[in-house]
Amino acid sequence: MIEKIVRDELNTRVWSFTEIANVSKTVEILTQIVYDKMPTTDKLKLVWDIEVFAEEMTFFGELYTKTIMAELRVIVADIVKQELSYANVAFSQTEIKIKEDIKNVPKGSLGGKPHKERTADEKKNSKE
Repeated sequence: MIEKIVRDELNTRVWSFTEIANVSKTVEILTQIVYDKMPTTDKLKLVWDIEVFAEEMTFFGELYTKTIMAELRVIVADIVKQELSYANVAFSQTEIKIKEDIKNVPKGSLGGKPHKERTADEKKNSKE
């Protein structure tokens, strides 16, 4: 079930290179999605046999959530790692077109259209 949720999330959207390159943040996002979609009984089964230790007095709910999230992070990270090993990268032609347009902007230009009353190559007034 966890694997299906992660794979569905990975495949239902187009990820930017920046998102994928920051694997720890991607794992956190996916872990939260899995946590939100998992039924409580599955969460309980996941952590039922996990040893927990709290030095300070901690609310059960907080300890329960932290333990589930820690276990899910490990599972989600393994799934993401496996999926990335089979991933293909496709460079968008739109992105390349934008970069080409930027190359064609003259130096010193802000890239906007010139003012209608004044030309870009206008000579300075000798009084100035």
